[in-house]
Amino acid sequence: MKRLLALITIALLISFLFPITVFAFTPPITVSDGQTLNLTTGELTLTSDSSLITTYTIATGDTISVAANATDTITGSKNVIISCDSGVTLTIQDVTIDTSSIFASCALAFTGSGNKLLLDGVNSFSSYQNQPGIKVETGTALTIDNAPLTTGSLTALGGLNAAGIGGGYQNNNNIRWHDNNCPRWQYGSRYWRRC
Repeated sequence: MKRLLALITIALLISFLFPITVFAFTPPITVSDGQTLNLTTGELTLTSDSSLITTYTIATGDTISVAANATDTITGSKNVIISCDSGVTLTIQDVTIDTSSIFASCALAFTGSGNKLLLDGVNSFSSYQNQPGIKVETGTALTIDNAPLTTGSLTALGGLNAAGIGGGYQNNNNIRWHDNNCPRWQYGSRYWRRC
């Protein structure tokens, strides 16, 4: 018995000398068709009537997934990563995301065809080095326009050696600006171009 008590005491003393790091698990946040996510408050609501679905605790660096073929809205500001599946129609309303200090992160990324980015208010995206502000890689198509009945603006800042809007190194993409009256700026680290 004394030996067992001594072993338990030694184990407790060792655990205090070498603390164990516990990592918090953040469940994935997915925005499905017909939903609005406020990045600042974490509230996920139905777009049609603003009824609350749930409230997330959103931390810097979290990934927000937008489901394929969804029509959704994202508002507010938080330094997160937004990843959109194909066929997404995403309205961004006064969104500011800066992931320039989050290793290998891109603020907003689209995949596949049939994607639309609709602008409402003032929106800004900045990404880490070698990452575009808004990623549209090979085989991906994106149309950018104002949201219905609104006027929006978009600033996309790529990290070092990256475009404001586009793909990674040697990637081709299909980006179409629908409204010529839409103010937009895209900056790369070495070159900039006003569209």
